[in-house]
Amino acid sequence: MKRLLRSLLVFGVLAAIAAGYLQVRNQQEAYQWKPLPNVGEVRLFAVTHGLKHEINFPRTSWSQRLKNAWQARSLRSLSPSHGSVYSRSASSLSAGSQPSITIWLETRTPSGASVSLQDSELTLPDGQLFHTGSSSGSGGGPTYLNSVSYPVVPYYSKTLHFATTINNQRCEFDFPNPAFRADLPVWTPQPLPQTQKRGTVELTLRALKLEPGYSRYGAGDWRMEPQWTVAMDGAEATRCYGVRATYEDPGGNSAWQIGLLSAPAWKIHATATRTNRFPFADGEVHWLGTLDRQQAPADENCVVFPLDAVPQTSEFKLAGVFGAGQYDIKDGAVTPTGPPIKLDQTKQSRTDWDQQKKTMHLTLEHPAFIISADFNGDIAVFRNAQGAPSEIRDEWSAGGPFGHLVIYPLPEHPVRFGIADKAPLTFEFVVRPPAMPDARAVQSKP
Repeated sequence: MKRLLRSLLVFGVLAAIAAGYLQVRNQQEAYQWKPLPNVGEVRLFAVTHGLKHEINFPRTSWSQRLKNAWQARSLRSLSPSHGSVYSRSASSLSAGSQPSITIWLETRTPSGASVSLQDSELTLPDGQLFHTGSSSGSGGGPTYLNSVSYPVVPYYSKTLHFATTINNQRCEFDFPNPAFRADLPVWTPQPLPQTQKRGTVELTLRALKLEPGYSRYGAGDWRMEPQWTVAMDGAEATRCYGVRATYEDPGGNSAWQIGLLSAPAWKIHATATRTNRFPFADGEVHWLGTLDRQQAPADENCVVFPLDAVPQTSEFKLAGVFGAGQYDIKDGAVTPTGPPIKLDQTKQSRTDWDQQKKTMHLTLEHPAFIISADFNGDIAVFRNAQGAPSEIRDEWSAGGPFGHLVIYPLPEHPVRFGIADKAPLTFEFVVRPPAMPDARAVQSKP
């Protein structure tokens, strides 16, 4: 018995040594130089993760700098500036304090020319893929440092695969994941459907559907399609509320399109807000004016609705009916500047921001209803002559320093317009993420 235990102990030690050797060997291979035809060499330099990314590019010795200067036929390489610190902050990649992972590649070329990374992809062991998030490059002399960042940290993956195109050559790297953690908090997912209640409103998450959502510069090949049902006072009211959700995992990742599928659980943070279909009481709506194509202003004229009665907390900056023409809008004031002109929609925009004058130039080919607002806390309400919701689809929207501007066509019949509070309600659901499909929907890609 003792001999058996001793043998098992020796076997365990040898297995641990072998596993450690293979891990070190794989890591060393990942960081080896690879040839780049007609360019030079490339290697995986570092992988960083968290809220701030910083690495110290080692200073080159005098002998190496002399050699680099000779190869580049330039005295620039003699400068010790190659030892500067290259850093990136995740705050420039996404709102708030979203953690991210950054892949750093070093290239070495005889001429010292910079290279660019194209079509970069990070693939997790379960097949979840993330496309280029944000990239940058810096350096000088014969070496150049490129980085690609993704607004996610794959804590549950022991290994990662990174691929990018340099000078028309596809370069691939497999390496251990330095962000892997086995000590994250444990959340207990609950089966679906789940129902949460806030006051008289019930929100039910019936199912999570994983749908193809390919975008060359998007989060990945998949997006979540949660199936929601809303009830109000016990009656079905799904069309009265819009629901927006974010997906959080125990590692701190949070995204609105799709979460980390390898996480054992998600917290889905859902926000339900009133839509135009909500049965507002008359006192809940600040009525501002009436839209009617038959009463549209003449060219180069407009009727701006007064916002005096709107609460000071409202994010509406401008609302009015405009005739065809050109206008300058600054701080809510409108100035006609010319007759209507025909725009080439493929080359010209209806809105143009003048940064120096802090003025937005607006061009309308036909009469329209204009709203300028941030739309975070307020909603536009439209009611026909019978008081029923009137659906008016916008024909143009744009965002910029002036806020969010929306252009609506004027209705054929009179429609009353007003502003109401979205009255957001927040809910939280703890669920198990859907599994990656066995066969990836490659054919769905454009």
